Amino acid sequence: MANAPMLVDVLPHRWFYGVGVACAALLLGALLLGVLGPDTYEHNLYFAYDCKDDSHVWNPAQCSGKRLGEEGAVWLKKIGPFETLNGFWSLVMYPYDKNDTKVVETLEVSISVYGKSGSTAEGKKLSSHVVKETMLCDKGQNEPCWGFVLVYEDTIKYPWYEVVVALPDDEDNAEVKALVGDVAFEFSWYNVAFIEEELMMRVSFLIISTCVIFAFWFRMRNVPLFKWTMEQRAIGFLLLTLILLNNPLYPLQYLVAGWFFPSLDALFQVLHATINMTFWLFAFDFIRREGEFDFEGWRKPTVEWLKPVVAFSFGLFTFGFYLWFRVAQQVDPVFGDSHSVSGIVIMFFVSALLFGTVTVWILVLMMLTIPVVLAKTDYLARYVFVAVPTAVCMFSIIGALFFGSFGPVRRTAASFCYFYTLYNLYPWVLALGYWPASTGTLAREATQPSEATPIFKSFHEGTRKEDSGDEAFGGEEDEVYGDDDAL
Repeated sequence: MANAPMLVDVLPHRWFYGVGVACAALLLGALLLGVLGPDTYEHNLYFAYDCKDDSHVWNPAQCSGKRLGEEGAVWLKKIGPFETLNGFWSLVMYPYDKNDTKVVETLEVSISVYGKSGSTAEGKKLSSHVVKETMLCDKGQNEPCWGFVLVYEDTIKYPWYEVVVALPDDEDNAEVKALVGDVAFEFSWYNVAFIEEELMMRVSFLIISTCVIFAFWFRMRNVPLFKWTMEQRAIGFLLLTLILLNNPLYPLQYLVAGWFFPSLDALFQVLHATINMTFWLFAFDFIRREGEFDFEGWRKPTVEWLKPVVAFSFGLFTFGFYLWFRVAQQVDPVFGDSHSVSGIVIMFFVSALLFGTVTVWILVLMMLTIPVVLAKTDYLARYVFVAVPTAVCMFSIIGALFFGSFGPVRRTAASFCYFYTLYNLYPWVLALGYWPASTGTLAREATQPSEATPIFKSFHEGTRKEDSGDEAFGGEEDEVYGDDDAL
């Protein structure tokens, strides 16, 4: 009895057109959810002058705030209420130049932070320090100078906070302090509505992915592992990486303070991306070589080793970049000329270089495979089935990088919803195509090749020699096939 192929080899093209349309609709819906839904962050902006006409030139008739450039002036602000899902809060300061001149000077700023159990409760001092930052002004009197971070609290420990900001009156600070006019203070934190949406999506995708994993492995339970096609082995593993992507431990980072759970989530996402890249590097080579790999050669150094080495090097540097950035925020959240950021720049450059290398490598392999599938059309369906979703993933990432909406620091709601849906859909779709064809109705369709299923000619000719009727597929028993000979 002839071996039956996978569903990608059996189903008419119209089935996969339908899958493509459904996936496009889901991705569009996810993108619209991100664009039209809640923003990732909430921002509150305050001005030291607090002028009614939104001016940044002091006018006693219009302004009722503080002039921090004067001796003894202090700006105080209470913010809240917060809840655990707000995740963090930060304060960025943007000074204005009083004299409308170009300024490049070192400014000292004193900042004290108090935690409060209630709006009117007495505050507990959490920190008090003086920071030195470069005051860089080159935009004019009514435009803010370059900003710098005064506070970054990575966990919410109190429902209310109070900050006290002043410019020290010491001699070294007097000259530049006299140049300071108005000051803008921007507070930021996670939008609770977005975090709730994110948690809902993560839990929903985790449940669906678990069901898909169970269904696929349950379907393959009676097939000896050595009879699995290479694609089935790959997708069986890729489905398991969805557990990393959807991370059932993710909600704990809002319940347990500290760096561990956020770093663990970053590690899981990096591993998921790295394993996907490794699959892409091998999948097209597998088709290009017409399903033949010399696995014995893996016992000695070969060029094949470069694929996982480069992919996992990218993952290592990307995770290292995240940890370095995270540690820098913990040690001192204020970035500027007084702090060395060369290490972070190097890590980012190496990560970007490795990502570019893997991207070009994958695209080259995709192009090198085209002549093979044109010469042997039996491979066309499998190539198109993996090439189209992979191209969507690759060009989505490249496009998002160009538009500045994809990255580890300031993600947008639209990028999260779109890419999270895309990364989950990708293995789901592959699992459908690599699902083993059975001797039932689906395989029965393959015995009647048509223009809709041109790649099934060789399969049909092989099965037709053994039996010309439905009996060729056995009786009532539903057997599963899918070894590498189906290639």
